[in-house]
Amino acid sequence: AQRPPYTAKDDRCERMDSCHRRDTMGRQARDLEANVIYLCSYVGKGTVGNAVIRAWTRRQESHSELLLGDMTYASTVRDGGVRAQRSSKTLANLEHWVIEPCSWIAPEQLIAHYTRTAGQGYDWIGLIGSQTLNRGINNKGAAFCSEWIAQAGGVPNPELYNPGTLRDLNRYLNEVVR
Repeated sequence: AQRPPYTAKDDRCERMDSCHRRDTMGRQARDLEANVIYLCSYVGKGTVGNAVIRAWTRRQESHSELLLGDMTYASTVRDGGVRAQRSSKTLANLEHWVIEPCSWIAPEQLIAHYTRTAGQGYDWIGLIGSQTLNRGINNKGAAFCSEWIAQAGGVPNPELYNPGTLRDLNRYLNEVVR
């Protein structure tokens, strides 16, 4: 059976103390399977950049990462491009993330893609050219977050996806790939 998407808001009570919040996050971490990839969609307030993305796309999602085991993989502005880091750093505030299984990308596929692209720069040209100008510009050798994830999954025209449309694609492909 497919798990429903998780958001910490599901477990939040009106007067949640920090001890209860830590327990909720711990339970969520324990519920994740180590050999399954998860799409992590950032829905928190974030920075001015996150607000601009949300306003432009008219979606709540402003960033995407992939989670496998205790590592997250992404291309980020903050890190200057493609990186992997401990999930405890990335997902420190789980209430800002929606975490859903990503069954259409195999763990081996993710690791191979990361190995090929680790250290590549952030794709400002592609972000502006494909997302803002709607020209489908793909700057080879660099990627923005949703583009990098779509590339990892072998999706055609990965530069056309933003964090919200990538989440839609993930939901659809999870149903098809079952």
